[in-house]
Amino acid sequence: MTIEIIALGNVANIKVATTKAGDSVVNFSLASNRYWTDSSSGERKQETDWLDCAAFRGLAEMLATNLEKGAKVFVRGEYRKTSYEKDGQTRYQVQCIVDKFRFASPKEDSSVDGKMTKEEAAPEFDDDIPF
Repeated sequence: MTIEIIALGNVANIKVATTKAGDSVVNFSLASNRYWTDSSSGERKQETDWLDCAAFRGLAEMLATNLEKGAKVFVRGEYRKTSYEKDGQTRYQVQCIVDKFRFASPKEDSSVDGKMTKEEAAPEFDDDIPF
């Protein structure tokens, strides 16, 4: 069983590469902001979450020429958790292995007051989501 990720965010940290087998790969991060009002102070707060993404082969080739930092995009893909050693400690990385991609809007933020419009909130992927 695999876990599927569907995310909306702004693109950052784009890296284009080629695997040893000669396949294209594009790695990028998605930044997604959450907003709330602090109940004790009434102050508006914001927190940014980051998701590492990777796309391969044909999708990677398209993204290598069209993806820009700051673009708002929808991604869908498989949840992948890997581990590695650094400084004697085991570290973990969570990634979305992208199989579906859609540009949501231009680089400029089209939301109003940090909230998505109905059109932005509902990506239109080709196949049915099983829930």
